[in-house]
Amino acid sequence: MLNTYVEIIPATKKMYEPKMGRKKLNVSAYCRVSTAEEEQQDSFENQVEHYTSMIEANDEWNLVEIFGDDGITGTSATKRPAFRRMIKMCEQGKIDLIITKSISRFSRNTLVTLEYARRLKLMGIGIIFEKEKINTLEVSSEFMLSLYSTFAQQESESQSLNVKMGKRSRYQQGQACFNFNRVYGYGQDDEKNIYIVPEQAAAVKIIFSSFQKGLSMREIANRLEEDKIPSPSGKPVWKTEAVKRILVNEKYAGDVMTQKTYISDPINKKTIKNTGDLPKYLIRNHHIAIIDREVFDAVQIELSRRNCIKRNENKDDYGKYSGKYPFNNMIVCGECGTMYRRTMWVTRDKQKEYVWRCINRLEHGKKKCKHSPSIKEEFLISAVTEAANSMVTDVVYAKEILKGAIAEVMGDNVQNKMNENTARLNELNEKLSQTLSKNLDGEISIEEMDKIFSEIRDEQLRLRHENDAYERRRQIESADHEKLKTIFKTIDEMPEEIDRLADDNIRMLFDRIEIVSKKEMRICSGDYVYTVNM
Repeated sequence: MLNTYVEIIPATKKMYEPKMGRKKLNVSAYCRVSTAEEEQQDSFENQVEHYTSMIEANDEWNLVEIFGDDGITGTSATKRPAFRRMIKMCEQGKIDLIITKSISRFSRNTLVTLEYARRLKLMGIGIIFEKEKINTLEVSSEFMLSLYSTFAQQESESQSLNVKMGKRSRYQQGQACFNFNRVYGYGQDDEKNIYIVPEQAAAVKIIFSSFQKGLSMREIANRLEEDKIPSPSGKPVWKTEAVKRILVNEKYAGDVMTQKTYISDPINKKTIKNTGDLPKYLIRNHHIAIIDREVFDAVQIELSRRNCIKRNENKDDYGKYSGKYPFNNMIVCGECGTMYRRTMWVTRDKQKEYVWRCINRLEHGKKKCKHSPSIKEEFLISAVTEAANSMVTDVVYAKEILKGAIAEVMGDNVQNKMNENTARLNELNEKLSQTLSKNLDGEISIEEMDKIFSEIRDEQLRLRHENDAYERRRQIESADHEKLKTIFKTIDEMPEEIDRLADDNIRMLFDRIEIVSKKEMRICSGDYVYTVNM
């Protein structure tokens, strides 16, 4: 029978042996503070001074460099330039040892801490964490490093939650932490006072008024470039996206909408658009407005209208908005409901003639739309001029018809309902807190608490949906009032007899033209309808 035994051959060197070939170790230190506040700045400078003295006082160490990221997050390595440069120098063999105050200074992300500790360890480079008394080249360091890193990450997540709660509390109190120097048309001084930049505000007003007159975003951008007005980036070229951002920005009406986006994970810090996951806070009358609220609301309704222009049943791009010609997106086919498009005919004597035709008929022939007529542009201009003269002649009757389309008492009713719902939502939030306290005090069971929470959440959801509907209704009403004011002003400024209605006034006065048949056309402005025989 074999006499089996094991002979142990001792290791002659350590697995992760530090680089001891040189007479002195090349040592660096890493410092970081998470904010740029004055007291944090002092802490940062103190760290730099401490490690400089510490390394220079050791005869076996050679100071390479003190690396520091000032006022930068510790959860991500990609946003810390000094940290990345330090790691690169390690990979180049220029550093043998790194000293840092604590794990949380090195990184608040457990995975980042372990990743870089292991990578440097394989190169024989150690990290000394002073507070935790850990040297990553020691055998026991892996477990302790993982443990302390987890604590640091949890602390970061807790701090992030506290910051979020603090911000939401300020939002509820009407306080918005926003840098208005980044908003075109506004500025902000060192004392956080918001002011209007006149030249930029004039451009904002041009954008809103041009959009109301029916110009497309591309046409507005072209006009701004022709007028040599610098864009928000300071360049002479305007992009349509920049025009749109201005048109939808509630700050121009004096309001601030907070929590449009949020960060779900404080570690990866990915920004997510808030589409109802969290409450938003609309702070009304937060600062001086550049655009009247009624004008802003009217533009939002017009934006929605242009986005929802009817497409035909084949989903072709027939509904794309264009403001190039005054009748674009105004003429509706009475047979199939599709918009009319401007086309050009060449007569027998080779003269150009512009006509408007149903897009369905134009693209698919009589199979899609059998009876829609083609209408000459000159006839359309003559017809809207005739309708405008009719409005001017009987201005009192026209105004009464238009006023009848709007219930003027609606505004107060809607606002009162919204205020009641908001007050109730605040009561429900208080009830949530009271219910939680009762459960913690042992007055009610978890099951009872869950039942109450469920009832409260259902009511909160209903009230929020109601307020959303009321807000849309209020915007529509406000837009209607603004449209009414614009129509009245246009009528009052027109002469008693118009020879040819200007292109801008066509869109100001009328919102649609219905082609009822080959013999009848209706020109509409709200509930005011003028019938033309063709």
